[in-house]
Amino acid sequence: NQNIGMTKKRALEQLSEVISFWNPDGCIIMGDAQHPYRNHAEFGKIPVVYCDAIPEELSAGSNAVSIDSEAVANCAARELLTMGMESFAYVGYPRRYGWCKAREKCFRKIIEQNGKSFVSYRIPKSDTQLDEICRWIKALPKPTGIFAANDTVAEAIINACWICGIS
Repeated sequence: NQNIGMTKKRALEQLSEVISFWNPDGCIIMGDAQHPYRNHAEFGKIPVVYCDAIPEELSAGSNAVSIDSEAVANCAARELLTMGMESFAYVGYPRRYGWCKAREKCFRKIIEQNGKSFVSYRIPKSDTQLDEICRWIKALPKPTGIFAANDTVAEAIINACWICGIS
């Protein structure tokens, strides 16, 4: 999650509450160096693996695995291209996460290599700005294949489509 509006102090309080409640054997954290839980010392003796983090930006002794963002984008492009559309869009975050940039770059390259039109969009910092997302979606050519950066972005796009009556 992007923890929109959550202070680091509150995020760490919630972490402590969750650990106390669940007493986990380990934790998998999705996020980068800006994530409030990036210091594995905050987990005590619980083993932590960071997904899609930049290893150099984590504290010493942290474990990290990376998702192959180019493979994700390649899969999305290939699948959307089978649907016979001429227009495609990538929706990412306003802050340019490394994985987000990599997905957009690879997706754009494949779409443009196939002679199709491409646009990108940065989702507003808060999904309460659904009217802005609706305006953008309504302006797209129909149909447009949309590749969302992740599930959180996809949910915002789906909600905006539902609100503005686009299926």
